[in-house]
Amino acid sequence: MSLETLLQDLITAVNANTAALQGGSTAGAAEPEAKTEKPAKTTTAKTEKAPAKTTKPKFSVEQASSLLLELKEAHGVEHAKAILTENGVAKMAEMPAEKAEAIYEAAKAKLEELGAAAADSDDDGI
Repeated sequence: MSLETLLQDLITAVNANTAALQGGSTAGAAEPEAKTEKPAKTTTAKTEKAPAKTTKPKFSVEQASSLLLELKEAHGVEHAKAILTENGVAKMAEMPAEKAEAIYEAAKAKLEELGAAAADSDDDGI
């Protein structure tokens, strides 16, 4: 087969796939249509999974890690480790993206809590 023939066959197959996905009929031979049925099903399966992946967490692993480091430096490693443990994470480097938002929120709350406690203890009635 020549290169031109192979390219034309590829174009016909792509057009058949496009038409099948759009729900239309193809102008090509019946053979390319038969090939498009399986990819169409696979594409449908991928489309069904896509909405679950599009829900992006508010905070990234990097943001959660940064806030945990801030907490560790300001108030000690035990507070940062406690937040990781509460969320089922052994090490900060092993933090999964799915848990980053919860860890970020917990670290932020702990920083605010400890910051308020530190501010109260600084007031010695002076």
